[in-house]
Amino acid sequence: MNSLAQHLSYVLSLVLVTFAATVARGGSYTIFNDDRAGFESAVATRGDSTVIDSGGAFAADPTVGSVASVSRSGTVGGAAFSYTAFDLQFSATPTGTITPGVVGGDTGALSSIKVESPTSQSGGVGSGSWGVDSTAVSTSRRSGLLVDFTTSPAGGVSHFGVDLIDFETGVGSEGQLRLYAAGLLVFTSDFVLGSGGGNGSTRFLGVITDPADGGLAFDQAVVLVGSKTDRWAADRFTFGANSGGGSGGGMDVARTPEPGTWALFALGLVGLTFHLRRRRMEVDRRIIVG
Repeated sequence: MNSLAQHLSYVLSLVLVTFAATVARGGSYTIFNDDRAGFESAVATRGDSTVIDSGGAFAADPTVGSVASVSRSGTVGGAAFSYTAFDLQFSATPTGTITPGVVGGDTGALSSIKVESPTSQSGGVGSGSWGVDSTAVSTSRRSGLLVDFTTSPAGGVSHFGVDLIDFETGVGSEGQLRLYAAGLLVFTSDFVLGSGGGNGSTRFLGVITDPADGGLAFDQAVVLVGSKTDRWAADRFTFGANSGGGSGGGMDVARTPEPGTWALFALGLVGLTFHLRRRRMEVDRRIIVG
């Protein structure tokens, strides 16, 4: 192997290893579990533009009834934002990819979603002027809320929060938050909502990304219930743009390395090992010749 090829192999190895290490860096996202006050305080401290979609603060409340999806358009801090909410049945064989409104990848199926005013589920009643209620259950897939911000300003949103009604979770049957950028999974975090796990009550879940620490803005958020056959409801969707400041408060978590990331890491190690072995062989050959 000539010196140029050796150098390229070494550089590629370092790049791959560094990339894998960066993906797993801590502090990239901050989770607010059952802490809306802390979430809103952190967003205000950063100076981010934000809105709670309730009572006409973002747009006129949608019409009550069952629909394929709920699309919302309005302004946040003077900028136009849009999002669409879906009732998603999560795939039993997820790939870490998602195309909103299309079955495939992490979307195993899509069901109609019900707009209610206020929304409720199994004894839990939301405090927003409107909300959404899931309509289908499955014995083979977990149900969840998919919120797509693809048509919002370029670069995605930096924070998202939602009140979850009768959103059941528990130890061994944790809920899961999944964030995607341009349809590719960038973050996952399991959670249990409060001491009662969310059953028959209203709980809050929020996330703030910190770009200064490697967090990526996201275009899609998926929130999954803990068990199959469970339904859910949600209201008071909260979101907006990032000022670039740190999040503060909450619980800092690292992005979850996906199988593809581990593969890159392994490839980087293999390349680095090969490079070092070739260099050792060259040194040994020179010693023998000399």
